[in-house]
This record gives sequence, C-alpha cells and structure tokens, in this order.
Amino acid sequence: MLTALGHEVSGSDRAESETLAALRDEGIAARSGSAVERVLNVDVVGVSTAIPPDDLEVVAALAARIPVVHRYDLL
Repeated sequence: MLTALGHEVSGSDRAESETLAALRDEGIAARSGSAVERVLNVDVVGVSTAIPPDDLEVVAALAARIPVVHRYDLL
C-alpha cells in the first residue's frame, strides 16, 4: 500500500520466508534478520506488536531520534 503511494519501503523478519520473497518480487527490500544499519537512514520505522521494545533496530531508531510507530498507524 505504501509503495503504491510512492513511498520507498523496506522490511525484515526473523527468518527467510515465502512472504519475504513475495515482497521482494514487488520491489520491496525485504530481508531476514535484524541489522542496525538498516534503520539509520530512514524517516520512520514501523513495527508490529510482535516486535519487542528491545529489538536492535527499534533501539537504534530511537537512539537516532527516528520515529517508531505501529504498522497500523502507517496505513
């Protein structure tokens, strides 16, 4: 939905999956695992309720003063 509105979107999940592959097929940079460097040059980080507040990417985003919002609020 966000890509259809012209936004650049990337994402990650704990492990490789068919869902990540499908997202990549749609042109979304979807990767498995967490990496701090993925969130350092973004405008906002969206999370689901499954993501704990001590997640590496969440902590890095907050430290860099990047807003962290629930994915529902992004839609």
